[in-house]
Amino acid sequence: MLNGEKEKAIEAKFKVFKYHEYNRNKRKAREAKSWIVSVDPKFFDKPKKVENIKDYEFEEYEEEEIDNYEENNITPNYEDFTFAPNTHGSGFIVGKGRFVITNHHVIKDAKKIAVRNGIGKVTGAKVAAVSKEYDLAILVLDKPYSKKFSIDHKNFVDPKPGEDVLSIGYPGIGITFEQPTITQGIVSKVFSDSEGTFLTTAAINSGNSGGPIFNLNGKLVGVSFAAIDKKKFLDETGQLPTDMGFAIKSNKIKEVFEHEKGIPVKSVKFDKASIYEKMLPSIALVVVLLDE
Repeated sequence: MLNGEKEKAIEAKFKVFKYHEYNRNKRKAREAKSWIVSVDPKFFDKPKKVENIKDYEFEEYEEEEIDNYEENNITPNYEDFTFAPNTHGSGFIVGKGRFVITNHHVIKDAKKIAVRNGIGKVTGAKVAAVSKEYDLAILVLDKPYSKKFSIDHKNFVDPKPGEDVLSIGYPGIGITFEQPTITQGIVSKVFSDSEGTFLTTAAINSGNSGGPIFNLNGKLVGVSFAAIDKKKFLDETGQLPTDMGFAIKSNKIKEVFEHEKGIPVKSVKFDKASIYEKMLPSIALVVVLLDE
């Protein structure tokens, strides 16, 4: 309880209560109020001077609560698609659960598109916007996911050379077609802002296209889009390259999905298993029907 500082603890929790009350989240507001009453039963009997709480303060409290939100740990239940897909890629949920970001080449020429998130919920999708230059696409969902599964724009950060990263996505069909696969590596090289890309040693295969790349703070550093063609590289150079994948910097998402840079949030490092579990509901399998 903030090292025994009862009043500060109650004040902080009261701001959380006001945030959820403002957003009409009755259940979370009720939980915050119950906590306050358990510490000070007469707290709400006293007259309150409520200061205006700025939006960025709300965002900070929301981030702290989401980081500790155990309801993300949901038992997966994989629903079937309404059509047999020809091809697939990966993606992730943004925009308070209303959109999914993926690569443009994943959905190019699609007749039908559907999305299933990491815990199995299926919904149809349509293309809302694309950037051919950065190979990005925004899909609008027929049935939005819960906004708690959305990756907020304030968690988009720039990649740094040498930084440990994790790629989560769907590199193949069969045993990897339901739950996404996680691979690890580092950021090997960051290219200029005009190019908007970086290299990573995290394994990236064709089905990973459009999937997220996180650092160990659980922040989005990029979007997978290609792996080096080893055979082509060998044919052209006579050398076999080490594993290397390309990714688009997360800040390039603003080219097709406008957002402002968010405020800095607390840097908390997670172990790799925790990041996978935390992000599982936010990861998307994007399936496409090219020919009916």
